[in-house]
Amino acid sequence: MTLPKLHRAVLAVPGIAALLVAALLVATLANHARADEIVLYKGDARTDVTVTDETYEGVVYRQKGIPAPQNYPAAKVREVIYTKRSKFYSFGDDAFAVGDYAKAAEFYKTAAASAKNWEKQYGLFNVAECLRLSNKLDDAIKAYNELLTAVPKTRFVGDCYERIALCQRALRKPDDAKKTYEQLKGQVTLKNLGARWELLADFRLLELQEKSDPKGALAGYQELQSKAAEFPDVANMARLRVGYVMIQEKQIDKARKFFEDIIKDRQASSGDMTIVAGAYNGLGTTYLAKPTLTAADYDAALFPFFRTIFHYGDSLKQSELLAEALYQGGICLDSREGENNKKRAKILFSRCAEEFPTSEWAKKAALKK
Repeated sequence: MTLPKLHRAVLAVPGIAALLVAALLVATLANHARADEIVLYKGDARTDVTVTDETYEGVVYRQKGIPAPQNYPAAKVREVIYTKRSKFYSFGDDAFAVGDYAKAAEFYKTAAASAKNWEKQYGLFNVAECLRLSNKLDDAIKAYNELLTAVPKTRFVGDCYERIALCQRALRKPDDAKKTYEQLKGQVTLKNLGARWELLADFRLLELQEKSDPKGALAGYQELQSKAAEFPDVANMARLRVGYVMIQEKQIDKARKFFEDIIKDRQASSGDMTIVAGAYNGLGTTYLAKPTLTAADYDAALFPFFRTIFHYGDSLKQSELLAEALYQGGICLDSREGENNKKRAKILFSRCAEEFPTSEWAKKAALKK
């Protein structure tokens, strides 16, 4: 998660007034807020702490009643939630929340310029994120690199390399993206970033390999699932791609059962919801994978994509899974007769293009809206 959790309110107030009112509320609440929180990949979150430093090496914190500072290795930490923000950082959070990325970037930049705490690296990272989400991809790459230079020990080392490669892929520069993923693997060794980042880089490299060598990618995904058992998010992403390779290899019935089994799997559905949403997308795709499609095929595909949008959409913001569901759901609606269906399809295409400007799905949706 890129942004720390925050109190959001009064978003109905227009323009700058909303930001000013929200920031004042955040400042008031901060005086009574609970302490910081450290969320781990495995195990319970550490609450009621004060985080004093956060780097790619670890998170240093103090806890009430314990005089000595304590430390969590960075590789074990999913995110840190800070409860006290400067007014400019709060302005940035609220502008980001309503999709005003240009204004958010300016506020984050201002917060980072004077910060001597966590806001410097978080602010610079979020400036880069705002540029990426605004589809200013070359500027975003430059901003990620600026963060790596300005804060050499930033906790966002791995995130920066992955986002740079994501921008390169959106710019249709797969060879550059491949080099960046290899650089990320080098950083894992050089800076001891932890096994998850190497596994994630391997997953992204398999994605790039998928079209030219589906069988090799399939074997790689299957091996990665077992290697990444300690990191369910990576293992689940690899598991989903196995089904998509089956579709690419025209094993439609096998792929459909594969995705249905994931959906029925109580263990998966009680854990990371993204794998269930991804399985619904995969299930829908199996109905659209025929050379010639009938109205019944589109109807069968629509429910799984709508399931992702309406049941899991709130937890999938900024996720490619939601972009895929919006586009494919739009395709299904657009296949139907009637002006109302065409209008609903355009709404989904517009959402996909506007909310996910760097996604391949957005490029397709932009031609349809």
